[in-house]
Amino acid sequence: MTHHAQSREVEHGPLQGLVQSGRFREALAHYFRSADSTGSATPQSRLLAAQAAARIGEFEVSARLTASARAAFESAKDVDGLLEATNLLGAIAFERGKIKDAEKHFTAVADLAERHGRARFTARGASNLGNIASLRGETGIACGFYQRGLELFEMLGDSRGIAETCHDLALELHKTGALAAARDANQRAVERAEQVGEAGLIALTLLGRAELRIANGALEDAREDLERAERLAWEEGNEPHRLEAERLLAVIALRSGNPAEAHRRAAQVYARAAEAQFAVLAAEARSLAALALKALGRHTEAVASRDGATVALRSLGASGHLARLSRDWESICI
Repeated sequence: MTHHAQSREVEHGPLQGLVQSGRFREALAHYFRSADSTGSATPQSRLLAAQAAARIGEFEVSARLTASARAAFESAKDVDGLLEATNLLGAIAFERGKIKDAEKHFTAVADLAERHGRARFTARGASNLGNIASLRGETGIACGFYQRGLELFEMLGDSRGIAETCHDLALELHKTGALAAARDANQRAVERAEQVGEAGLIALTLLGRAELRIANGALEDAREDLERAERLAWEEGNEPHRLEAERLLAVIALRSGNPAEAHRRAAQVYARAAEAQFAVLAAEARSLAALALKALGRHTEAVASRDGATVALRSLGASGHLARLSRDWESICI
């Protein structure tokens, strides 16, 4: 091993270990301490720090680090680094509600990966394009993307990819009425996440199972999943997962006949999600707050919240969410 290779390993080896173990806040702190002491950082370590920042919802920091790393990878003609950085830019854009930018980045990842024979990134690109189709209410297209991604992840034996894609596929299959298939896909997601052992991945799949259980009326089982998911999210400092758990607890409160609690939780999630630029989550929480306000008989406030959510969802192109908001609004009688 050359001295240069050793230096790179020493520089971002501990950082990589922190990121892989889900200790994202520690990873970010470690990166900035190292960068401050050395005055520079490799594009690989910048990308690792960007991944950690994205996991805890620090999207401004993540976007800055990712863009810097991507430029270095492009200059060095490092295809794998370029794919990783472009994929992360897409994920950041998606979370912040810049859906056209996200689609551009994910399409670039899929095309570049296909040209260079990088199956893992082809799978990621497909799964991420599935998320965009899902947001737009294009369920058949979304399922097709997820199936493609899942096939590749299975071929590669990538347990993380299998868990994440089965999670997405389960929620989409449920929309089609394929309840047994959705349940099977979700169970596979949970099992794979437990095998990987990363807190954030386990929390993600538990959130998916809770959402399915809420839809099927198993509210107490869903609550148990959410309590564990929220605990895991707190442990790793993953604010998006923690806020999603709170949003689903608000859904349970509304379905249990407690609109006051539902509104309190939904309003808190909306305020924090809007502040942190979690655009889709903020729109969903505002929709839920509107429903709770209507159930409480606070019609003027409910209409204002619904209209604000509608504007946000339209800007995201979230046709499926808009249709669900309309159905749920009409179903609440006071």
